[in-house]
This record gives sequence, C-alpha cells and structure tokens, in this order.
Amino acid sequence: GVWVLAKSLGSLCQDAFLVWRFALLCFCGVALFGHHFWIFSFLLLDFFCQNSLLATVLSAIRAPFNSLFMTFVGAIIITNVYAAIGFHWFREEFRDYCNHNIVTCTMNILYQGTRGGIVGLSTMMQLAMPSMPDWPERMAYDISYFIVFGIMILNTIVGLIVDSFGALRREQEARARNQSTTTFISSIDRKRIDAVAQAQGIINGFEYHEEYRQNKWAYMAFIFHLREKPTHQYTGPEQAVRTLVEAGDYKWMPIGRSRLVEAADADQL
Repeated sequence: GVWVLAKSLGSLCQDAFLVWRFALLCFCGVALFGHHFWIFSFLLLDFFCQNSLLATVLSAIRAPFNSLFMTFVGAIIITNVYAAIGFHWFREEFRDYCNHNIVTCTMNILYQGTRGGIVGLSTMMQLAMPSMPDWPERMAYDISYFIVFGIMILNTIVGLIVDSFGALRREQEARARNQSTTTFISSIDRKRIDAVAQAQGIINGFEYHEEYRQNKWAYMAFIFHLREKPTHQYTGPEQAVRTLVEAGDYKWMPIGRSRLVEAADADQL
C-alpha cells in the first residue's frame, strides 16, 4: 500500500502543471491563514502560464538552463581566482572587502562588482594612478577582470538567451508553416489535396478535408471515448487501437492516406 501510494505521488509530481497549481494553493493558504498577505504577490507569476508570450519568454530561459548554469559556475570560478589574486597582492587596496579570507572576497566581488552600473572592481578598490608603483599590475588586474567577466561572460549569457529565442521563433514558424501546408492527420501536401478537391468540384479543398474528412478533434474525441469506455465493452478494432495508443504507436492513424485522394486515384484507374 505504501509503495503504491508513493508511486502515485511520484506520477503526480511529474505533472508540472499540477505541481504549479498546488504551489499556488500553498501560497494562498500561507498568505490567508498566516496573515502574510505579501505572499499574494506570488500569484502574479501565474501570468507566465496564462499568457503565451510570457510562456515563450520563460521557455527561452529554461531551454538553455544547463548552459546558463555552467556559465554561472564558470563566472564564480573566475571570480574566485581574481579574489585569490586580489587577497594576496591587493588586499590593502580592497579595503574591508578582502580583509578576512578569499571566500569573503569572492562574495564581495560577485555582489559589489555587479550591483554597480559598470561591471568591474573600480567600486571596491582604491583609485590607482600612473604615478603609483603598482600601476601596471593594477591596470592589468582591473581591465582583465572587466574584459573576462563584464564582456565575455555576460555577453555569453545574453547570447545563450538570444539564441534560444531565435530557436523558439524558428520552431514556431516551422510549425505554423507545416500546419498551413500539410494535413494534420495524414501529412499529405496541401497542393495534392487542393488539386484532388478541385477536380471533384470542391471549393477550398484543404479546409474541407481538415474539417470534414480528417478532423483532428474527431480523432481526439475517439481517444477520449476509448479512455472513458470500460475495457470489457471494447470491440476488436477498439481494443487494437487502445493497445497502440497506450504503446505510443500511431500506426492506427491514416498517415499518408486519405479517402478523398484514394477515391480520385481509383477513378483515374
């Protein structure tokens, strides 16, 4: 019994939409019964699920998540190296930011170095002038950090997100182009359907075929019918189709076939 319950909970947790709705319910419960009304502001995050444009933005960030995460890890490693150099050579010029240890210096560089308008170390370190003895070392240290972190790493993050947006846009355009030039169920070219329909005197053959000959919602209704109908009442074809549906096999669908096209081919013979 416990194993079955755990398995059922595990399958429910795989449904991201259900988990998100449960999280919203928890937010409402904590805000209402705990008098933490500021938590109600979290409900606005649901706009990312309700609005397709915001969902696209979220998808563009989620798609390259692994690359973004490793880029952030690389940024922390590089910052730690610069913190070690600064702690050893420029501790006094860092003032209170690097007085204790390298870890504290790393955290200060990550926070103070990015919270300002310009990414770099200038907001943390004392001003260096050409007349100072360590001017070459300071110049190389400050400028190299700005180039590596402020230009290369941050532009890498921006590039990953922009590329993800571009990939999503191309995918959406390809999907829209496929839906407008190919039948949804049988994947037959639109020109073929229009030519056959025109020969039979049917106007708007592609729309007619999609609406009356191979309506996708009719196939969806049939699948729901199989799920709602008791299995012991299945006919032979229904049992065969249900088995294929459960196995993720689409052989029962008329891929590459249409009675409208086959009838026209038979008339030509």
